[in-house]
Formats: sequence, C-alpha cells, structure tokens
Amino acid sequence: MEEDKQENKMETIDDIAVLRFLEDKDIVLTKTKGGFLSLKIGEEEEYKRVAFQRAFPLSRPNEYITIREVNDKRELGKEIGIILNINDMSPEKRKLIEEELDLRYHTPVVLQVHSLKDEYGYIYMNVNTTAGKKSITVPNSSSNFIRLSDIRVLIIDMDGNRFEIPDYKALDSKSVRLLETVI
Repeated sequence: MEEDKQENKMETIDDIAVLRFLEDKDIVLTKTKGGFLSLKIGEEEEYKRVAFQRAFPLSRPNEYITIREVNDKRELGKEIGIILNINDMSPEKRKLIEEELDLRYHTPVVLQVHSLKDEYGYIYMNVNTTAGKKSITVPNSSSNFIRLSDIRVLIIDMDGNRFEIPDYKALDSKSVRLLETVI
C-alpha cells in the first residue's frame, strides 16, 4: 500500500515536471461573450477559460508566457503550456494575449513626482502617471523601491500596485531630487 502511494506521488511529480511548449499552429484562442479567453488545442483538448502569466515580467515580458486553466471558482488551475515568445504568434492571437497580460500586469509609468513625504514609516507621493494623477503610499522599506538598473525603478505601494520609472534621471529636476531621497 505504501508503494502505491509513492508510485502515485512519483507520477504526480513527473506530470508536474513536464514542460509543454505551445506554438501558434497548436492553439486556437477565442474571446467569450463574457470577455474571457478560451483555448482549444487540437481537436480534443478545450478549456473554457484560461489565464496568461509572465514567467519573467520585468526582464522578458514577451517571453515564457504560461497558459493556465481557470477553474469554476475563478482560481488558477493547472498549467496547460508555455509560449516561448508572443512575438511568434499571429497578430490576432498576439493582440488577445497582450490584452490579457495588460490587465494582469497593469503598471503605470511615473512621469513626474509632485511631492514626496516620509512620515511615520510610510512614504506618501503625489505623482503623474500614464494612468493619470495618483497618490501613492509606500511602506518605507527598500523592498518597495526596487532598483532594476542604475536608472530603472519599480515602486510597489502598500496595496501591491506597481509603478515603473524607466529612467528616473530623465524626469524633471524636482522629481529626480525627491526620488533620490528614497532610492
């Protein structure tokens, strides 16, 4: 009996360890009436609702995109496969995938910092972004102002929202001066 459990466990591990790479010719993507994406692979494999996730959202946003099944409870289920590069997909499929990824990884770009105040363990910022004016509250911790390079900064606010500054040195002088106090 113990051997059966171990054998089943090994099969599960083997199943999990298999990577399935999907190409444009392998899949059919359809937008449902509810605005979700469904996926068909070949003639027999069909998923009513799927989600896309980036394996490397910051360094390789168009590569290694995983497709996962979404279950009836709207939770991510098993991984169906991986798209190596969405640029290799047809324009129609790429557009559908990019729209889904944009919803999941909405990261406004900070264009200007109007004010920045460090108070009681939090940093309060008023900024202009590509999504409009925002008030951002960030716990005062280096883990919330992430330097991705000498000039690129990722800010994660207390609600987990992300804001990107592709080149903080290219911002106006006041914004640079304010940011340099916290990064």
